[in-house]
Amino acid sequence: MQGRGCGEEVGERCAVCRSRKPARSCPAKAAAICAHCCGAGRRRTIDCPDDCRFFVTARRQALVRLAGIAGDLEFERQWFEVLNVLRQALLDFRRTDAATLDWLAAGIANAAETARVRTSGLIYDFKSTDPRVQKVADALGQVAAGFGQGRSDRPRIEPVEMARCLRYVERQTRAAAERGMSAETYFDLLCQSVSRRSVQPGPSIR
Repeated sequence: MQGRGCGEEVGERCAVCRSRKPARSCPAKAAAICAHCCGAGRRRTIDCPDDCRFFVTARRQALVRLAGIAGDLEFERQWFEVLNVLRQALLDFRRTDAATLDWLAAGIANAAETARVRTSGLIYDFKSTDPRVQKVADALGQVAAGFGQGRSDRPRIEPVEMARCLRYVERQTRAAAERGMSAETYFDLLCQSVSRRSVQPGPSIR
């Protein structure tokens, strides 16, 4: 049988659920899976590679959803590489038991303020008495430092632009909380949106 989404030979049963007919060749599973398992497991229980065309489509849709919460598609495209790495850093907190969007946003805000004051040449780190908030700020501060130093795998980004990107992600996070979105749902959306390889330009999301 030919897989409708891949044009490759597939088996008679999905390699994941073992019940439905497969329609897609999954590079992560090195087997054929059904469309339902592909969508349900994508970057959740299936470690999709960045170049899987089904993941590429889903990532584009996730970025559009994020921009719809609070954002701008042109900003997403222009600053894709920075936003992608910031969101990757936030995903490290998805398994934290007490994760809430409020303290996540507070940590992002502190990192943004630290980046902002550095635009004037001052070195000052905004701190929080809440260790959870501080952990988020520290993680994002490391990301900002990597871009500020112009590491070999990242372009050099001025503090003022890093502050803009951090504020952008903060606004999205706060808007998600105001809409009643759970941290679990928000993290899942971030997971669907990120590429492990930050390359320019970002995916077309028009």
